[in-house]
Amino acid sequence: MDLLQYLAIKGIYHKYRGEVLEVHGTLDLSSQQGVRLPQKLEVLGDLLLSDSGLQTLPERLLVKGNLDVSNTAISMLPKNARIGGSLILRGCSLDVMPEFIEVCGDLDLSEARLPGLMNGLRVRGSLNMYRAQIKALPDDLMVDEVLYLVGCKLERLPRNLKVMKNLVISSSSIHADLPRDLYVAGKLIDTDNTLPARFQQDGVWLRSDTYSQAIRATLL
Repeated sequence: MDLLQYLAIKGIYHKYRGEVLEVHGTLDLSSQQGVRLPQKLEVLGDLLLSDSGLQTLPERLLVKGNLDVSNTAISMLPKNARIGGSLILRGCSLDVMPEFIEVCGDLDLSEARLPGLMNGLRVRGSLNMYRAQIKALPDDLMVDEVLYLVGCKLERLPRNLKVMKNLVISSSSIHADLPRDLYVAGKLIDTDNTLPARFQQDGVWLRSDTYSQAIRATLL
């Protein structure tokens, strides 16, 4: 089905601005099959594409709200895509590393497979790595809320990692020592007690005198 037909059926206001199709409000194509997107698209709400038959995204894409491409065959994100909210890649398998350095909301990589993320990436919300197939997180990663490392394949934490709320590690393959420049503003929770024992107490990581300038895990 052509997207314009779909928008007309759903009564969603839209207009063309030159070659760009501008959709006012949320565009929900979840589980829709056979709907084609134009090459230049702006959505002034959320763009929800989970479980759809889409394999590619527009070459020029702006989404003011959240972009959800969970469980689709989409294998790469447009280089110049701009997302104003959360980016949900749950269950996706990306062939090309996403070329963005900031996510304005949450970044959900649950059960996703991708070659990596850009150095210096900042996630303004939470980063969910549940069972993600990714070998390493980028150096200088900053997460403004919670970083969930649950069941993922990471072997070490990146250098200069900053987590402004909690860092949760569970069912993980991380066994290396903590980086000396790790910063956690909230709780650092290791549910399996797999990290170096000298830093932990009852599964909750506390401020260490030795690392007091590098690791700040203050219990609330």
